[in-house]
Amino acid sequence: MSKEMVQPNRLTCDLTELFAGSLGRGGFYGIARVVAEIANGLSQIEPELDHVVYFAGINCFVVVDFDFELFASGRPAKLGFEVQRLLFSLDQQLFRLRTFLPRFLHDCLRDWLTKVLSGRHSRFLDTKVNRVLFSAARPKFIASYLKLLELINARGSGQWRLASLLHDFFPLLDQYDRPGRGFVDQFCRDNALILESSSYVFANSYFTKQCLLELQSRDLMPASAEVHVAQLAHECRTPNMGSPIAGIGKNFFLAVGCRPGRKNLEILLDALLILNESDPDGCHLVLAGAARTSTKRLLKQPRYQNIHPKIHIQVTPSQPELVELYQRALATVLPSYSEGWGLPASESLWLGTPVLASDTPVMHEVCGDLGLYFSPDQPAELANLMQRLLCEPLFLEAKRLSIQNSHTDLRKWAQTSADIASVLLAGDSPKYCMEI
Repeated sequence: MSKEMVQPNRLTCDLTELFAGSLGRGGFYGIARVVAEIANGLSQIEPELDHVVYFAGINCFVVVDFDFELFASGRPAKLGFEVQRLLFSLDQQLFRLRTFLPRFLHDCLRDWLTKVLSGRHSRFLDTKVNRVLFSAARPKFIASYLKLLELINARGSGQWRLASLLHDFFPLLDQYDRPGRGFVDQFCRDNALILESSSYVFANSYFTKQCLLELQSRDLMPASAEVHVAQLAHECRTPNMGSPIAGIGKNFFLAVGCRPGRKNLEILLDALLILNESDPDGCHLVLAGAARTSTKRLLKQPRYQNIHPKIHIQVTPSQPELVELYQRALATVLPSYSEGWGLPASESLWLGTPVLASDTPVMHEVCGDLGLYFSPDQPAELANLMQRLLCEPLFLEAKRLSIQNSHTDLRKWAQTSADIASVLLAGDSPKYCMEI
């Protein structure tokens, strides 16, 4: 008697986060960066990988083109994604207006968008094939298409399994940012649904895994499939550089995505105040990232008036600009009370620049012996480390040399993708997970 052939699962990678980010002015940072790097790595491992985007307005997955080199070279907002990106934008507007438009008009627009997608040679994802859908998007995106996955599986023609990478649980664990109750409740619901629906669960660090296990032990999150760890990477792409950034001197410290609250911009400004008292002509600070109202409000406080000339804000730098900042900085400072991983610290080490990091478990996981640590509520400790790097050339050179000698031990994005693929494609334990 012949055995029934079991259809293999086709690996499929979700790029919804990238398309959503490409509609704004955001740079190649954070979760968008993680999604792109892992998608690129999985493509090298599985040549037949499908890249898809969820179109909420027409409730389907569309196969999309993904030019990683183009993405890595600048801001997502500069990406063409050709017609697909424009149609995704129209789809998002259609979804937002679904409760305001008359039903017939909504249906007409949905049908028109579906025809245009088909006419532009876009391919709707074949739901009759068994698939593993991997997503590293924010929880709100993954949760938005869980009902579609349920519908596909209920039809029985093709079975889909969800694999999710989780980044952090800060709204449920700390008090630093104090987000609104509505946001926290929705964040909790989204993560709970994802955990209940995922056949594979990954954490981006051992710290994030521990946070999840703690929440599950307190019944704040439901039980889930086994939690695997796919640590993120240190590797930082260095595309062709453009014109040098003007208006920035030599002796500056860099903070990427730093803001008040959990990101703890307050301690960095207080440390700069301490340094300014002893050396008014000393170091400067570059803040790179989005122009946030909370940051502007903090900088306007009278106590920081004397250090305003020493602060340069580089709004949403491109990838070449960000690499230049890393390479020119005396050190990168990551003062957060907590991070899921901490890309600015890992990228800085990859480019040979010292890291001043808050003395927290995840920063030790990322930086190991290469980091210089301070208590996140002690600005004098941070100021002392900054002073040493400024005034002790031998100390700075020794730290740079130590980072350079450890470069081969730093983690590459290919390793992160391999950790994920080893579970999704073969069911093996991750091959490259390691702590430095």
